[in-house]
Amino acid sequence: MPTMDLDASVRALCRRDPRFRPEAYHFLLEALDYTLVRRGRAAAPAAGDPAPGGTGGTAALRATASGAPPSNVTGRDLLEGFRDLALDRFGALAREVLRVWGITRTGDVGAVVFNMVEAGLLQKTASDSPEDYHEVFDFEAALDRGFEDRLRTGALRLDESPPAERPAG
Repeated sequence: MPTMDLDASVRALCRRDPRFRPEAYHFLLEALDYTLVRRGRAAAPAAGDPAPGGTGGTAALRATASGAPPSNVTGRDLLEGFRDLALDRFGALAREVLRVWGITRTGDVGAVVFNMVEAGLLQKTASDSPEDYHEVFDFEAALDRGFEDRLRTGALRLDESPPAERPAG
């Protein structure tokens, strides 16, 4: 497989579909990697092995330079990974950052995935479709609720610096 210039490909995608900023495409690839690692499927299956990912749903597959078959990720898995990575990376600003990039609902993530499929940056299975991403969950509410849950459980802290010592007196 020839080496692709990812940045040039993403710029071409943005010209074809100006709804999404380049950051949305790059973040989608990060979210796919994050999802694969989180689900324990980072290793590609051996030739002839069934692709992981369960039944039904979309499988966004990253093209690999080695030619090894990549791992399947369902649409729901990718959406959850996308949401969780956004919360990890941007915290309370996740919803606003994604909005600036053109992502306000799960269908937008699907549009980015399938733009990348059409550009040859991702692969899909015969059963995959953009509808697999349509209204899977309320994206904005999930970001807000996810942030609140992380604050409540202590999984996210507003200030990561150690507390300052108070002067005596």
